[in-house]
Amino acid sequence: MNETNVRSYEGCTNFNAAKILKQYINEKFPEIAVLMHMDRDYKTDDEIKSIEGKFLKENIRIFFTRGTDIESHYMNVNHINAIHPEISVELAGNLIEEAYKPLIVEAVKSLRKKTFGDKHSEKLSHADEYIKNLPKQEPLKYVQGKAMYNALKQLVKNNTTGKINARIHMKSPHIADVFLVNYAKEIWKA
Repeated sequence: MNETNVRSYEGCTNFNAAKILKQYINEKFPEIAVLMHMDRDYKTDDEIKSIEGKFLKENIRIFFTRGTDIESHYMNVNHINAIHPEISVELAGNLIEEAYKPLIVEAVKSLRKKTFGDKHSEKLSHADEYIKNLPKQEPLKYVQGKAMYNALKQLVKNNTTGKINARIHMKSPHIADVFLVNYAKEIWKA
């Protein structure tokens, strides 16, 4: 990881900006591998595939988060248990559920805005039941990760001896992402 340099750039959702940035880096430093990161942000699987295809066509690798943002990756019962062994896997599952349940209403609002736009987000549609059920069926994908992460941190703290600060941001093998692991092996020939 010493060779890794993480940079943020304006317009991360702007494909042309990513394309120009990649071209510049490869012209100056052809040995450098470039990986773009993009939050899922309520994108459908089809939208993700379309964006990936566009980037891959330009030889740009892109990583999408499992949920709305990177914090959703910490919502893993085995990870919580590994970092805080006093919290069982079962309790970790209950805490994750407790963290996301109050956030489902906001997830539905965000999905409605994405689907219908700000102006029509309150408009009734044949898709209402479907939209209402998405965050219930796949909360770790559709509930806002940052809010869920903050709620879970407090719940973990409340369930640890001495109420120590939750360390759910720490690394464990349970939050490893298959795409990123494979990409690391590819570029570091591990």
